[in-house]
Amino acid sequence: MRNYRNREQSMVGRECSNPATCLSVYSDNVYSRMWWCDDCDPYQMGARDGKLSLIKTYRDALLHHMHFGTPKTFLRDLVKAMAVEKCLPKRVGQKEAEEFFGRL
Repeated sequence: MRNYRNREQSMVGRECSNPATCLSVYSDNVYSRMWWCDDCDPYQMGARDGKLSLIKTYRDALLHHMHFGTPKTFLRDLVKAMAVEKCLPKRVGQKEAEEFFGRL
């Protein structure tokens, strides 16, 4: 798994200096995402238990979308944010996308 490039956003967890490896989103709002390393607790910022989805892969994003019935624009924007953070080039084929996002 590649680390996300945006280290500043990963430092929300008690001044953590580890690179972020996943993000958390609320069930109804993928725009309030926060990036985390594997060691930080995404609930430490005050989210209520069970309210967050932790997303590392495209499959995780798709499952979040299917489970909560979010609009397709949420899924598109979430995947786009992951692609930007993982430094995915703007144009890629299926093989390159699977390498960055993990297999389904």
